[in-house]
Amino acid sequence: MNAPVERRTGEPSLGQLFGDLSLEIAVLMRKETQLAGEELSDKARRAARNATLLVAGLMFALVALGALAAACVLALAVVIVPWAAGVLVALGFFAVAIALGSFGMSALKKIDPKPERTIVSIKELRSWAEHQV
Repeated sequence: MNAPVERRTGEPSLGQLFGDLSLEIAVLMRKETQLAGEELSDKARRAARNATLLVAGLMFALVALGALAAACVLALAVVIVPWAAGVLVALGFFAVAIALGSFGMSALKKIDPKPERTIVSIKELRSWAEHQV
């Protein structure tokens, strides 16, 4: 008959080690999830700020088109035909609108929505967990 294996006191069993490992992994995963949320929130705030620039540019174009167009058309109408003055003023305001809109759009496109730090951290965690097992 086999004699029971004696365990030295103070050394955790294999089951306890796996239990501790699973608890540590669970805690790390919760922290990684929290980090991902914080990182995505930061990127969403930056995207909102850049979208505000885009909207501000569009609003400026509308206000400028309405407020200054009449004055410019009247001023140019003294020199050239009134309908040509209107066309020139409209083209000028559309150029400003396009410039502001493209600036805001390019700033929005530069934001990468992926939580890069979290992805790297989770890969490191997975590698660590595989090494522990």
